[in-house]
Amino acid sequence: MTVSSMKSSVSSVSDVYDWASRLTAESRNSLVAAAEYYWPTETRRLHNRLLQSQRQLIAVLGCQGVGKTSAMLALDLALNIEFYRHALTAKTKNGNDALKNIKPRAISLNYSDLDSFLNLLKPADSPHFSNFCSTYMDELNQLLRFKLVRVPYGKQVSLRDAEVILGREKCRTARMNSFLKTTPQHQVLLIDLPDYSKTDRRLMFKDLKLIQFLWRNIMADQYSETNLVLFFQEETFHDHFYFGKMDTITINPFKAKDLVLAYKQKFKNTYPFTEDSLVKVATLSRGIFRRFLQYVKLCLDKWTETKDHPELLDETIVQEAITKERIAQDMDTELSQIFPKNPDAKLTATEILNLLGEKKSVNQKTIAELIEIADYRLSRIINKLDSAGLVQRKKIGLDKIVELSEST
Repeated sequence: MTVSSMKSSVSSVSDVYDWASRLTAESRNSLVAAAEYYWPTETRRLHNRLLQSQRQLIAVLGCQGVGKTSAMLALDLALNIEFYRHALTAKTKNGNDALKNIKPRAISLNYSDLDSFLNLLKPADSPHFSNFCSTYMDELNQLLRFKLVRVPYGKQVSLRDAEVILGREKCRTARMNSFLKTTPQHQVLLIDLPDYSKTDRRLMFKDLKLIQFLWRNIMADQYSETNLVLFFQEETFHDHFYFGKMDTITINPFKAKDLVLAYKQKFKNTYPFTEDSLVKVATLSRGIFRRFLQYVKLCLDKWTETKDHPELLDETIVQEAITKERIAQDMDTELSQIFPKNPDAKLTATEILNLLGEKKSVNQKTIAELIEIADYRLSRIINKLDSAGLVQRKKIGLDKIVELSEST
Protein backbone atom coordinates (compact mmCIF):
# COMPACT_ATOMS: atom_id res chain seq x y z
CA MET A 1 0.00 0.00 0.00
CA THR A 2 1.41 3.41 -0.97
CA VAL A 3 1.71 6.31 1.48
CA SER A 4 -0.87 8.31 -0.50
CA SER A 5 -3.42 5.49 -0.34
CA MET A 6 -2.78 5.13 3.40
CA LYS A 7 -3.35 8.85 3.87
CA SER A 8 -6.60 8.75 1.90
CA SER A 9 -8.20 6.31 4.35
CA VAL A 10 -7.36 8.43 7.42
CA SER A 11 -8.99 11.83 7.89
CA SER A 12 -5.77 13.36 9.26
CA VAL A 13 -2.93 12.79 11.70
CA SER A 14 -4.86 15.04 14.09
CA ASP A 15 -7.58 12.38 14.27
CA VAL A 16 -5.02 9.83 15.42
CA TYR A 17 -3.58 12.35 17.87
CA ASP A 18 -7.01 13.17 19.30
CA TRP A 19 -7.79 9.45 19.71
CA ALA A 20 -4.46 8.79 21.44
CA SER A 21 -4.92 11.80 23.74
CA ARG A 22 -8.16 10.44 25.22
CA LEU A 23 -6.58 8.04 27.69
CA THR A 24 -9.71 6.94 29.53
CA ALA A 25 -13.05 5.62 28.32
CA GLU A 26 -14.79 8.44 30.23
CA SER A 27 -13.02 11.02 28.05
CA ARG A 28 -14.49 9.53 24.87
CA ASN A 29 -18.08 9.48 23.64
CA SER A 30 -19.38 6.39 25.44
CA LEU A 31 -21.39 4.95 22.53
CA VAL A 32 -18.58 5.59 20.04
CA ALA A 33 -16.00 4.09 22.42
CA ALA A 34 -18.19 1.03 22.92
CA ALA A 35 -18.78 0.59 19.20
CA GLU A 36 -15.03 0.78 18.48
CA TYR A 37 -14.06 -1.54 21.35
CA TYR A 38 -11.67 -4.36 20.45
CA TRP A 39 -13.16 -7.42 22.16
CA PRO A 40 -10.67 -9.70 23.94
CA THR A 41 -11.69 -13.32 24.50
CA GLU A 42 -12.49 -12.79 28.19
CA THR A 43 -14.99 -9.98 27.54
CA ARG A 44 -16.66 -11.88 24.70
CA ARG A 45 -17.13 -14.93 26.94
CA LEU A 46 -18.55 -12.76 29.72
CA HIS A 47 -21.09 -11.28 27.29
CA ASN A 48 -22.28 -14.75 26.26
CA ARG A 49 -22.45 -15.83 29.88
CA LEU A 50 -24.57 -12.85 30.90
CA LEU A 51 -27.07 -13.63 28.15
CA GLN A 52 -27.60 -17.12 29.58
CA SER A 53 -27.22 -16.70 33.36
CA GLN A 54 -29.20 -15.33 36.30
CA ARG A 55 -28.44 -14.02 39.82
CA GLN A 56 -24.66 -14.23 39.48
CA LEU A 57 -22.14 -12.05 41.31
CA ILE A 58 -19.10 -11.53 39.09
CA ALA A 59 -15.90 -9.51 39.54
CA VAL A 60 -14.05 -8.46 36.39
CA LEU A 61 -10.41 -7.86 37.26
CA GLY A 62 -7.69 -6.08 35.33
CA CYS A 63 -4.59 -4.00 35.93
CA GLN A 64 -4.67 -0.23 35.54
CA GLY A 65 -5.12 0.86 31.94
CA VAL A 66 -6.07 -2.55 30.52
CA GLY A 67 -9.56 -1.31 29.58
CA LYS A 68 -12.04 -2.30 32.32
CA THR A 69 -14.26 0.76 31.82
CA SER A 70 -14.17 0.31 28.04
CA ALA A 71 -15.21 -3.32 28.56
CA MET A 72 -18.17 -2.19 30.67
CA LEU A 73 -19.30 0.31 28.03
CA ALA A 74 -18.96 -2.31 25.30
CA LEU A 75 -20.99 -4.83 27.31
CA ASP A 76 -23.66 -2.20 27.93
CA LEU A 77 -23.94 -1.49 24.20
CA ALA A 78 -23.95 -5.18 23.24
CA LEU A 79 -26.59 -6.10 25.84
CA ASN A 80 -28.78 -3.09 25.04
CA ILE A 81 -28.31 -2.88 21.27
CA GLU A 82 -31.92 -3.81 20.50
CA PHE A 83 -33.16 -1.34 23.11
CA TYR A 84 -31.10 1.48 21.58
CA ARG A 85 -32.38 0.67 18.07
CA HIS A 86 -35.98 0.38 19.23
CA ALA A 87 -35.75 3.54 21.32
CA LEU A 88 -34.28 5.56 18.45
CA THR A 89 -36.97 4.35 16.06
CA ALA A 90 -39.78 4.93 18.58
CA LYS A 91 -38.54 8.41 19.44
CA THR A 92 -38.29 9.35 15.77
CA LYS A 93 -41.73 8.05 14.82
CA ASN A 94 -43.90 8.35 17.91
CA GLY A 95 -42.28 10.86 20.25
CA ASN A 96 -40.89 10.44 23.76
CA ASP A 97 -44.07 8.82 25.17
CA ALA A 98 -43.40 5.73 23.08
CA LEU A 99 -40.20 5.09 25.06
CA LYS A 100 -41.93 4.58 28.41
CA ASN A 101 -42.60 0.87 27.88
CA ILE A 102 -39.14 0.08 26.49
CA LYS A 103 -36.59 -1.15 29.02
CA PRO A 104 -32.89 -1.83 28.52
CA ARG A 105 -31.51 -5.26 29.37
CA ALA A 106 -28.57 -3.82 31.33
CA ILE A 107 -27.78 -0.81 33.53
CA SER A 108 -24.19 0.44 33.68
CA LEU A 109 -22.88 2.93 36.23
CA ASN A 110 -19.64 4.25 37.60
CA TYR A 111 -19.69 3.74 41.37
CA SER A 112 -19.29 7.49 41.88
CA ASP A 113 -22.52 8.08 39.92
CA LEU A 114 -24.34 5.45 41.97
CA ASP A 115 -23.11 7.06 45.19
CA SER A 116 -24.15 10.49 43.89
CA PHE A 117 -27.66 9.25 43.14
CA LEU A 118 -28.17 7.55 46.50
CA ASN A 119 -26.80 10.51 48.48
CA LEU A 120 -28.56 13.32 46.58
CA LEU A 121 -25.29 14.70 45.20
CA LYS A 122 -26.69 15.02 41.66
CA PRO A 123 -30.18 15.72 40.27
CA ALA A 124 -32.20 12.54 39.85
CA ASP A 125 -33.42 13.62 36.42
CA SER A 126 -29.91 13.85 34.93
CA PRO A 127 -29.17 11.44 32.04
CA HIS A 128 -27.05 9.12 34.24
CA PHE A 129 -30.11 8.19 36.28
CA SER A 130 -32.81 7.95 33.61
CA ASN A 131 -33.50 4.31 34.57
CA PHE A 132 -34.43 5.29 38.13
CA CYS A 133 -36.07 8.71 37.73
CA SER A 134 -39.62 7.50 37.05
CA THR A 135 -39.64 5.10 40.00
CA TYR A 136 -38.07 7.79 42.19
CA MET A 137 -40.87 10.23 41.33
CA ASP A 138 -43.42 7.55 42.23
CA GLU A 139 -41.70 7.09 45.60
CA LEU A 140 -41.78 10.84 46.25
CA ASN A 141 -45.49 11.03 45.39
CA GLN A 142 -46.26 8.24 47.83
CA LEU A 143 -44.40 10.08 50.59
CA LEU A 144 -46.22 13.33 49.74
CA ARG A 145 -49.59 11.65 50.34
CA PHE A 146 -48.64 11.18 53.98
CA LYS A 147 -47.45 14.77 54.42
CA LEU A 148 -49.89 17.60 55.06
CA VAL A 149 -49.12 19.75 52.04
CA ARG A 150 -51.64 21.92 50.25
CA VAL A 151 -51.21 21.51 46.52
CA PRO A 152 -53.71 23.27 44.18
CA TYR A 153 -56.09 20.84 42.51
CA GLY A 154 -54.75 19.48 39.24
CA LYS A 155 -51.24 20.83 39.78
CA GLN A 156 -48.32 18.41 39.50
CA VAL A 157 -45.53 18.92 42.03
CA SER A 158 -42.16 19.09 40.30
CA LEU A 159 -39.38 16.71 41.30
CA ARG A 160 -37.29 19.48 42.87
CA ASP A 161 -40.26 20.94 44.77
CA ALA A 162 -41.08 17.49 46.11
CA GLU A 163 -37.50 17.08 47.32
CA VAL A 164 -37.63 20.45 49.11
CA ILE A 165 -40.95 19.60 50.78
CA LEU A 166 -39.87 16.15 51.95
CA GLY A 167 -36.31 16.90 53.06
CA ARG A 168 -33.03 15.06 52.60
CA GLU A 169 -33.62 11.93 54.70
CA LYS A 170 -36.94 11.02 53.10
CA CYS A 171 -35.51 11.73 49.63
CA ARG A 172 -32.50 9.55 50.37
CA THR A 173 -34.85 6.73 51.39
CA ALA A 174 -36.91 7.28 48.22
CA ARG A 175 -33.81 7.09 46.02
CA MET A 176 -32.65 3.85 47.65
CA ASN A 177 -36.12 2.34 47.23
CA SER A 178 -36.27 3.40 43.58
CA PHE A 179 -32.89 1.78 42.92
CA LEU A 180 -33.89 -1.48 44.64
CA LYS A 181 -37.22 -1.61 42.80
CA THR A 182 -35.81 -0.73 39.36
CA THR A 183 -32.69 -2.93 39.27
CA PRO A 184 -34.47 -6.34 39.47
CA GLN A 185 -36.35 -5.42 36.27
CA HIS A 186 -33.05 -5.67 34.37
CA GLN A 187 -30.97 -8.71 33.54
CA VAL A 188 -27.57 -7.16 34.27
CA LEU A 189 -26.23 -4.42 36.55
CA LEU A 190 -22.69 -3.29 35.66
CA ILE A 191 -20.76 -1.17 38.19
CA ASP A 192 -17.27 0.20 37.53
CA LEU A 193 -15.48 0.74 40.84
CA PRO A 194 -12.69 3.33 41.25
CA ASP A 195 -8.98 2.53 41.52
CA TYR A 196 -8.51 2.34 45.29
CA SER A 197 -5.35 3.06 47.27
CA LYS A 198 -3.22 -0.01 47.89
CA THR A 199 -2.22 1.21 51.35
CA ASP A 200 -5.41 2.73 52.79
CA ARG A 201 -8.27 0.32 52.14
CA ARG A 202 -10.95 1.96 54.28
CA LEU A 203 -12.74 3.59 51.35
CA MET A 204 -12.89 0.29 49.46
CA PHE A 205 -14.29 -1.52 52.53
CA LYS A 206 -16.92 1.22 52.91
CA ASP A 207 -17.98 0.92 49.26
CA LEU A 208 -18.07 -2.89 49.47
CA LYS A 209 -20.38 -2.65 52.47
CA LEU A 210 -22.89 -0.70 50.36
CA ILE A 211 -22.46 -3.08 47.38
CA GLN A 212 -23.13 -6.04 49.67
CA PHE A 213 -26.26 -4.34 51.07
CA LEU A 214 -27.59 -3.60 47.57
CA TRP A 215 -26.88 -7.11 46.29
CA ARG A 216 -28.54 -8.75 49.29
CA ASN A 217 -31.68 -6.66 48.81
CA ILE A 218 -31.80 -7.23 45.05
CA MET A 219 -31.58 -10.99 45.65
CA ALA A 220 -34.34 -10.73 48.28
CA ASP A 221 -36.74 -10.17 45.36
CA GLN A 222 -37.61 -13.76 44.43
CA TYR A 223 -38.44 -12.71 40.86
CA SER A 224 -35.14 -10.92 40.31
CA GLU A 225 -32.92 -12.48 37.63
CA THR A 226 -30.30 -9.74 37.83
CA ASN A 227 -26.59 -10.48 37.43
CA LEU A 228 -24.27 -8.04 39.21
CA VAL A 229 -20.91 -7.43 37.52
CA LEU A 230 -18.28 -5.37 39.36
CA PHE A 231 -15.16 -4.03 37.61
CA PHE A 232 -12.16 -4.03 39.98
CA GLN A 233 -8.51 -3.04 39.80
CA GLU A 234 -6.73 -6.38 40.05
CA GLU A 235 -4.03 -5.13 42.43
CA THR A 236 -6.58 -4.27 45.16
CA PHE A 237 -8.70 -7.42 44.91
CA HIS A 238 -7.66 -9.14 48.15
CA ASP A 239 -8.11 -9.19 51.93
CA HIS A 240 -11.90 -8.91 52.09
CA PHE A 241 -14.31 -11.76 52.83
CA TYR A 242 -16.81 -10.55 50.22
CA PHE A 243 -14.33 -11.20 47.41
CA GLY A 244 -14.61 -14.91 48.15
CA LYS A 245 -18.31 -14.79 47.19
CA MET A 246 -17.57 -13.47 43.71
CA ASP A 247 -16.82 -15.42 40.57
CA THR A 248 -13.79 -13.75 38.98
CA ILE A 249 -12.91 -13.05 35.36
CA THR A 250 -9.56 -11.45 34.51
CA ILE A 251 -9.02 -9.20 31.50
CA ASN A 252 -5.43 -9.97 30.57
CA PRO A 253 -3.08 -7.51 28.86
CA PHE A 254 -3.45 -7.51 25.09
CA LYS A 255 -1.01 -9.18 22.77
CA ALA A 256 0.97 -6.76 20.63
CA LYS A 257 -0.79 -8.00 17.48
CA ASP A 258 -4.19 -7.25 19.07
CA LEU A 259 -3.20 -3.65 19.83
CA VAL A 260 -2.13 -3.25 16.19
CA LEU A 261 -5.45 -4.75 15.04
CA ALA A 262 -7.34 -2.36 17.33
CA TYR A 263 -5.49 0.56 15.71
CA LYS A 264 -6.31 -0.75 12.22
CA GLN A 265 -9.94 -1.32 13.23
CA LYS A 266 -10.13 2.37 14.09
CA PHE A 267 -8.06 3.86 11.22
CA LYS A 268 -8.14 1.12 8.51
CA ASN A 269 -4.31 0.98 8.31
CA THR A 270 -1.20 1.89 10.34
CA TYR A 271 -0.75 5.46 9.02
CA PRO A 272 1.25 7.53 9.94
CA PHE A 273 3.24 4.60 11.40
CA THR A 274 4.97 1.94 9.37
CA GLU A 275 3.76 -1.58 10.16
CA ASP A 276 7.01 -2.41 11.99
CA SER A 277 7.06 0.82 14.03
CA LEU A 278 3.46 0.34 15.21
CA VAL A 279 4.27 -3.26 16.21
CA LYS A 280 7.22 -1.90 18.20
CA VAL A 281 4.98 0.63 19.98
CA ALA A 282 2.51 -2.16 20.80
CA THR A 283 5.30 -4.40 22.10
CA LEU A 284 6.74 -1.68 24.33
CA SER A 285 3.24 -1.04 25.71
CA ARG A 286 3.34 -4.49 27.37
CA GLY A 287 -0.30 -5.12 26.46
CA ILE A 288 -1.74 -2.14 28.40
CA PHE A 289 -4.16 -0.25 26.14
CA ARG A 290 -3.86 3.07 27.97
CA ARG A 291 -0.08 2.88 27.74
CA PHE A 292 -0.39 2.08 24.03
CA LEU A 293 -2.34 5.31 23.55
CA GLN A 294 0.26 7.25 25.54
CA TYR A 295 3.10 5.84 23.45
CA VAL A 296 1.29 6.58 20.17
CA LYS A 297 0.93 10.20 21.30
CA LEU A 298 4.61 10.41 22.35
CA CYS A 299 5.67 9.14 18.92
CA LEU A 300 3.42 11.60 17.10
CA ASP A 301 4.86 14.45 19.20
CA LYS A 302 8.42 13.40 18.36
CA TRP A 303 7.61 12.87 14.67
CA THR A 304 5.99 16.29 14.19
CA GLU A 305 8.74 18.05 16.17
CA THR A 306 11.52 16.47 14.09
CA LYS A 307 12.77 18.79 11.35
CA ASP A 308 12.44 17.23 7.90
CA HIS A 309 10.77 14.16 9.43
CA PRO A 310 10.26 11.09 7.22
CA GLU A 311 6.95 10.65 5.41
CA LEU A 312 6.06 7.73 7.68
CA LEU A 313 6.82 7.40 11.38
CA ASP A 314 9.52 4.71 11.54
CA GLU A 315 11.22 2.66 14.27
CA THR A 316 13.96 5.26 14.74
CA ILE A 317 11.37 7.83 15.81
CA VAL A 318 9.75 5.27 18.12
CA GLN A 319 13.09 4.56 19.81
CA GLU A 320 13.74 8.28 20.32
CA ALA A 321 10.21 8.97 21.61
CA ILE A 322 9.80 6.05 24.01
CA THR A 323 12.93 6.33 26.10
CA LYS A 324 14.33 3.75 28.50
CA GLU A 325 13.57 6.14 31.36
CA ARG A 326 9.92 6.34 30.31
CA ILE A 327 9.64 2.55 30.07
CA ALA A 328 11.24 2.14 33.51
CA GLN A 329 8.80 4.67 34.96
CA ASP A 330 5.79 2.91 33.43
CA MET A 331 7.00 -0.53 34.50
CA ASP A 332 7.71 0.54 38.08
CA THR A 333 4.27 -0.40 39.45
CA GLU A 334 4.27 -3.87 37.90
CA LEU A 335 7.86 -4.64 38.87
CA SER A 336 7.31 -3.36 42.43
CA GLN A 337 4.75 -6.14 42.89
CA ILE A 338 7.14 -8.77 41.53
CA PHE A 339 10.15 -7.51 43.54
CA PRO A 340 8.54 -5.77 46.55
CA LYS A 341 11.64 -5.86 48.76
CA ASN A 342 14.44 -5.90 46.22
CA PRO A 343 14.94 -2.58 44.39
CA ASP A 344 18.18 -3.80 42.79
CA ALA A 345 16.39 -6.77 41.21
CA LYS A 346 13.64 -4.42 39.99
CA LEU A 347 16.24 -2.20 38.31
CA THR A 348 17.90 -5.22 36.68
CA ALA A 349 14.50 -6.48 35.49
CA THR A 350 13.89 -3.11 33.84
CA GLU A 351 17.21 -3.40 32.00
CA ILE A 352 16.29 -6.92 30.83
CA LEU A 353 12.90 -5.80 29.52
CA ASN A 354 14.45 -2.79 27.76
CA LEU A 355 17.01 -5.07 26.12
CA LEU A 356 14.31 -7.49 24.96
CA GLY A 357 12.25 -4.58 23.66
CA GLU A 358 15.16 -3.62 21.41
CA LYS A 359 16.39 -7.07 20.35
CA LYS A 360 13.15 -9.11 20.73
CA SER A 361 14.94 -12.32 21.79
CA VAL A 362 18.37 -12.74 23.39
CA ASN A 363 20.53 -15.60 24.62
CA GLN A 364 20.50 -15.66 28.43
CA LYS A 365 24.31 -15.74 28.51
CA THR A 366 24.41 -12.63 26.29
CA ILE A 367 22.02 -10.82 28.65
CA ALA A 368 24.32 -11.60 31.59
CA GLU A 369 27.29 -10.18 29.69
CA LEU A 370 25.50 -7.05 28.47
CA ILE A 371 24.12 -6.00 31.86
CA GLU A 372 27.07 -7.43 33.80
CA ILE A 373 25.28 -9.73 36.21
CA ALA A 374 26.09 -13.20 37.58
CA ASP A 375 24.27 -16.07 35.87
CA TYR A 376 22.60 -17.32 39.06
CA ARG A 377 21.17 -13.88 39.87
CA LEU A 378 19.97 -13.43 36.31
CA SER A 379 18.22 -16.83 36.40
CA ARG A 380 16.32 -15.89 39.58
CA ILE A 381 15.12 -12.60 38.10
CA ILE A 382 14.10 -14.19 34.79
CA ASN A 383 12.24 -16.93 36.71
CA LYS A 384 10.12 -14.26 38.42
CA LEU A 385 9.53 -12.34 35.18
CA ASP A 386 8.52 -15.62 33.52
CA SER A 387 6.08 -16.45 36.36
CA ALA A 388 4.56 -12.96 36.02
CA GLY A 389 4.02 -13.53 32.29
CA LEU A 390 6.36 -10.74 31.17
CA VAL A 391 8.95 -12.95 29.45
CA GLN A 392 9.15 -16.49 28.13
CA ARG A 393 12.09 -18.85 27.70
CA LYS A 394 12.88 -21.55 25.18
CA LYS A 395 15.85 -23.76 24.44
CA ILE A 396 17.45 -23.89 21.01
CA GLY A 397 20.18 -26.50 21.11
CA LEU A 398 22.35 -25.60 24.10
CA ASP A 399 21.26 -21.94 24.07
CA LYS A 400 18.73 -20.57 26.56
CA ILE A 401 16.74 -17.91 24.69
CA VAL A 402 14.72 -15.24 26.51
CA GLU A 403 12.08 -13.13 24.75
CA LEU A 404 9.13 -10.94 25.64
CA SER A 405 5.98 -12.87 26.38
CA GLU A 406 3.39 -13.08 23.58
CA SER A 407 0.92 -11.37 25.92
CA THR A 408 3.06 -8.26 25.75
